Amino acid sequence: MTCSGVFKVWNPIDENTTEVWTYAIVEKDMPEDLKRRLADAVQRTFGPAGFWESDDNDNMETESQNAKKYQSSNSDLIANLGFGKDVYGDECYPGVVGKSAIGETSYRGFYRAYQAHISSSNWAEFENTSRNWHTELTKTTDR
Repeated sequence: MTCSGVFKVWNPIDENTTEVWTYAIVEKDMPEDLKRRLADAVQRTFGPAGFWESDDNDNMETESQNAKKYQSSNSDLIANLGFGKDVYGDECYPGVVGKSAIGETSYRGFYRAYQAHISSSNWAEFENTSRNWHTELTKTTDR
């Protein structure tokens, strides 16, 4: 999450469980008290009871519940906000970077990885499926 001092890792465990690791990024030479205060602020903002994270989680939960309905279950999930503005190999950041102010790059990445996890029978197959993971996220034309 650019400029927020937060780094998150989302790891799907199974179809009903996802493990989330949240890291607060601080300067190495900051006083310990300030590091602790920033880590606490990140937890209050992005943690399980944090407003921003819970708001996003509510949105994703509602999307998941709606996906079980008849019309949604017979349609594709559309998460193309900011689509076509993502780049791979940005000069400042590793991985895929969303160049739009608001986008669904992370949603597309999460579901791409989730699909690879659930459709692979072993780790080698997952790695092979994921070899060119960035191409799916940086497409510039509609699917």
